[in-house]
Formats: sequence, C-alpha cells, structure tokens
Amino acid sequence: MRTSGIADQYKLEEAQQLLEAGLIEEYTKFAEKQAPGWKTAHTVLACLAVGHTIRDKVIPYGGNPRIFTLLVAPTRTGKTFSTTLAMRSLLPPDWILNLATATPEGLIEILNNAETVPVLVIDELGKSLATEYSRLDHFILRAYNDEEWWHIVRDKNKRRRVPRERMRVSIVGMSTPKTLIYTSPRQPLFMHAISGLLSRFIVISGQLTKKPKYLEPDTTFRVAIEIIANTPLKNRFTIDNNAAEEILNTADSLVAKYGDLEIAGNAVRGIHEHMAKLAACHAASRLEDHIEIEDAEFAIETIQHNIGISLGILEDAAEIADIKTARTRKLALKLIAILNEHGEPLNARYIYRRLRISAQELKNDVLPLAQSLDEKIVEFYDGPKHIICGMHGTDICRSCRYHDVCARIVRREP
Repeated sequence: MRTSGIADQYKLEEAQQLLEAGLIEEYTKFAEKQAPGWKTAHTVLACLAVGHTIRDKVIPYGGNPRIFTLLVAPTRTGKTFSTTLAMRSLLPPDWILNLATATPEGLIEILNNAETVPVLVIDELGKSLATEYSRLDHFILRAYNDEEWWHIVRDKNKRRRVPRERMRVSIVGMSTPKTLIYTSPRQPLFMHAISGLLSRFIVISGQLTKKPKYLEPDTTFRVAIEIIANTPLKNRFTIDNNAAEEILNTADSLVAKYGDLEIAGNAVRGIHEHMAKLAACHAASRLEDHIEIEDAEFAIETIQHNIGISLGILEDAAEIADIKTARTRKLALKLIAILNEHGEPLNARYIYRRLRISAQELKNDVLPLAQSLDEKIVEFYDGPKHIICGMHGTDICRSCRYHDVCARIVRREP
C-alpha cells in the first residue's frame, strides 16, 4: 500500500491519539463543526477511507470492506464541501480521482495505469448513469462484486480489460434528486438503477444548518489512515458470534419492515452487507482484524440513523419518476392521435410544436415510447427534414409521396 509518508513525530503522536480515542468518531466530531447537518456522511466517508486502506481484505457478509456511498441533496447544501473536507483530511492526494462525470471507457486507461487503485469521486453520478449508451451501471456492479471488467466492442481486437485487482475502487457519488430521475427513452433510469445498482450504495442526504466559514482540513487524520495502512492485519477478518447475530437480525428486521415496498424493499435487501462493511472499517480503525460487538453496534446505529432519510429520498424520487413517466405516456398517445388524424407523414417540427415540447424531448422520450406502442410509426429524413409517419406498412404507405425515401431508409422486418 503506497502512502504519502509518515509525518514528523509530533503529528504521528497526535494521529495515534486519534486512533486511541476512536478515529471515525473523532473525524465525525471534527467535520460536524465545519459542516453541521451531514453527520452520517462524515461518519461513512471516514469509514470509506479506512475501507479503501484495507480494500484487499476479506470480511464476513460484505465480501470486502470497500464502500460505495451516494450523497443526494439539492445544490449548495453541502455535498461537495463535506466530500472535499473528507478527501483532503483523510486520504493522500494520489489516492483520489476527481471526476465531473464518469464512463467506464474513460476509466479503463486510468485504472490500468494508476500507481494505486483510486477512490472515485464523481460529482454527477446521476448524469454519468444517464449518459446515452453508458455502461457505468455494469462497471459499478462489477467493481462492487470484486470482478474484472471487460469493455466489449464489435472489433474483438479493440476489446479492453480491467483486471480484478484494478477494479477495487471505492466510490463517492453526488447527485441532485432531479438528476437521479432522468428519464431514458424507454424507462426511467432511476427505476432501472434502484433494482440493483443503488442498493450497492449507502445513500445519504443532509442540509447544512449553518454556512461554513472556511474549508479547513486536518491531515492528522491522514496520518492515522497511514498508520492503519502500515499495520499488519489478517487477510481474512473474523467476527464475534454476537456481532454477527446483531447485524443479521437487524438486517432481517429492516427487510421485514420495508421489504414489501417496491422501491425501499430493493434497497434494504442487501443492507447486511453495508453494516458488515461499516463494522469491519470500525474494527480496522482500532487496528483490529476481529469484528467485535461494539463494531456491529456502531454500524447498526449508523445505518438505522440514516435508513429513514435515505429510503425517503428513494421513494420521493421514484414518485416523481412515475409522474414524469405518466406525462411521457400521455404525450406519446397524443402523438399517435395526431398521426392518425392527419393520415400522412408529418414534419417533426409541426409535431413538437403541436405537443408544446422541445425537439429533444420528442426525439429522446416521446417518439421512442410511441413507437413501442404503435409499430406503424417510423421516422426518416428527407434532406434536412425530419419526417415522422404513422402509416408505415399500410395501404396509404404505397401511395405516399415519401415512399421511395422511406423504403431506402427505414429498416423493415424480414
């Protein structure tokens, strides 16, 4: 494990005192003074730093201790401030990869050539997931499951691979609620993601209760992280029977409470993994490789404090996504009615003006849904004109003035 080097003796003694007092708890108190209202985020980010330090270890129930966390809140509420404070206080700069948005294709070169596997800090995780043709969701799932990643393209000679040991990233994602409910052409991305993707993240929200004066990181915490990195711990953590029972029983109770809810149920079914990761990080912060009952209780308290807030975010976003989906469906049905009313191909400009929507919303959302509802709808271009027709394959089609253009462009079923 590469570190930035142990600091002078005075700093080292201070760092050791932090470890004795409880590194994660001490960091939470420190960060809460600068960014009040984000207590759970401070705690989880401190755990993430510890977890990344011991990322190659194996822990019970969680697979490995790497943490994926997602901070969801409106703009200017403290997401970036809290994350920046944590990264500058806890981790060496060369462990961190800051990204505005991310694609797995863009990460291939970085991960394969970096000196150490980074913590990915993604400012706009929602936008990254919503990017057309992005496979970031698959990349995240592979990384979470500690598996290699293959970037598959048609040309077999250009396929790229990121080996398993290079996929052991930790992730800090940020997003506004609106970005998470971006609607893709066929279905709300949020609904697709929540089924398996977002349940891999510890979802956190917050709101600054007072505006911070300055960003004042304390690198003493970083020195404490380096001490953990240089402390020999077993490759495979063990767990106290009582600690294991507490984690599994709490997880079962959360599933019993929320499991019947469509969105929340998907989010809580793997909650034992998050608690195991937090507990393992807490144990490692004590320079121990055995998870005690106190570590389990810390993890349970952190999750229980946050679970209602995080599930509320997910349910609210899903409800808004449903509203947006209903609107798109209504517009798609109106588009079908307009095409049937005219009985001939129409210029797309006329249609989106009639529907009172943008050309982009017509092309990306409304038209694809309408085509899935009515197979007679096709689109093609006649020079610069974007044409939409609802009579493809009918008797009217044979006498249409665009018949030859349409026949050359529209892909027909064999």
